[in-house]
Amino acid sequence: MSTQSLGAPSAEFWVNHIRASTVLYMLCNIAVWAYLLLTPDGGHRLLIFALAVSGLAFSFVVDRFRHTIARSGKNLQVLYGWSTLTYSLVTLISYLDGGARSPLCLLLFIALSYISLAYPPRSVLAFTALAVLVYLGLAATGSSAYTAAVLLSASMLGLCGLLGTFAAANQWRQRAALAELAGRLELQAATDQLTGCLNRRTFHERLAGALDQAGAVGAPVSLLIVDVDHFKTINDTYGHLAGDEVLAMIGTVLAGTPWTAGAAAGRIGGDEFAVVLPGAGLQAAHDIGRRIHAEVGGRTLSVPVTVTLSVGIGSCPAAAATLDELYNEADRSLYSVKWSGRDGVAAVNPSEPAA
Repeated sequence: MSTQSLGAPSAEFWVNHIRASTVLYMLCNIAVWAYLLLTPDGGHRLLIFALAVSGLAFSFVVDRFRHTIARSGKNLQVLYGWSTLTYSLVTLISYLDGGARSPLCLLLFIALSYISLAYPPRSVLAFTALAVLVYLGLAATGSSAYTAAVLLSASMLGLCGLLGTFAAANQWRQRAALAELAGRLELQAATDQLTGCLNRRTFHERLAGALDQAGAVGAPVSLLIVDVDHFKTINDTYGHLAGDEVLAMIGTVLAGTPWTAGAAAGRIGGDEFAVVLPGAGLQAAHDIGRRIHAEVGGRTLSVPVTVTLSVGIGSCPAAAATLDELYNEADRSLYSVKWSGRDGVAAVNPSEPAA
């Protein structure tokens, strides 16, 4: 199962996982200290203690930079390295304490339990195999080698990891389902169901963002306001289902065509639409407005009506206008089309007349 297909977990998700791993690592090192105090006559006590102190200090460092790690985009790689380091430490201190007979080998179970909670299923399976190999390797270095107790412990370790793999698969499937659901809800919250265009709130946010970006780089941005001519007459004559068909067709034209890079279409009223055109000056906006006007007029509907549009254009060549100013300019342009008999494209922009 690929992690890319599951969506991207949030930075907070990774911060929490890194914090959990470092706290667990600290507690494991403290448990090693307690074990050393209870068994002072064992071998290599000073060296094992020094390793546990180093491990605790390193876990403090990782925890200190958990937010930086979470934002790095290399979260799983860091955690994989962290688990590999944990395995190495457990292997070393268990070897110094007597190999597979040492109670410190139980730390492999703790590490594997955390891995089952944080990692994708294939990674859990890989670390399970590694844990079993580590334990059998420790047994091979001891005098008792592969006794029944050793083989049973290795089997239990593998079973623990296998159960963890199933749990991880279920967890990541649920995460994928939640990510998909969140995506659908976000899309529904941002778009108009009938036309597929952005809703009014989301369109205003997109327009404000386009203005901010244009202002930062000194680029132009234009706004088209598109109004359906005589829409009430269409509804009254052919019914509201025909009116819905007209709106859906216009939405398909506006939202389904990449007019410019970063362009976005929104439904801002009953039969009123808007299109933001980042990077488009007045002439380019005129050309796009004419294309929209012609394409909508050429569409065939189930009712015998030719749909015409009035398109008003607002443009700020220096990217210095506010959102309200750009809207007002496009509105004035729209009203100039309506006063001229509708069915046209126009701009009222004294600073940059259209060709």
